[in-house]
Amino acid sequence: MLANALGSVHHIAKPLVLYRRHDATVTGYYETKSLGERIALSRRVGAERYGFMALVARESASVLKALAQSAANPKWSDKLLRSGTLFEKLASNYAIREDIYRKRGSKNKLASFMKLVASQGYFGSAFYSLGMSSFFKDLVCCFAGQTSIE
Repeated sequence: MLANALGSVHHIAKPLVLYRRHDATVTGYYETKSLGERIALSRRVGAERYGFMALVARESASVLKALAQSAANPKWSDKLLRSGTLFEKLASNYAIREDIYRKRGSKNKLASFMKLVASQGYFGSAFYSLGMSSFFKDLVCCFAGQTSIE
């Protein structure tokens, strides 16, 4: 998080940790799964997960902004403050997304969905935007009546 905020991140080709994925993971690659399997996996993720992600992003924003206030280097302070602002936007997007999955009724869900569309929550900056697959998943949720499974 700090490397992203203050400079850049570089890939190290050498394995440095043992990393294992399990069948129930909700992140990662899906090359070996069919479209139907990927959709089924994504339907398991709902309001509780998006609320948690909003909380983590808010906490990250808070840490970065606190570091910005205490940074001796003005350039670092500006970068930390900008990153904190981006994390706040990400938190807002996840909180709105949580609303989509918590609310009852297509009209209520669609109102939150449109709020996320209007704020460029799906197709804005690469840092805080949720992307095309999230757009379609949330749109289907608005009309299919899906609520959070958690």
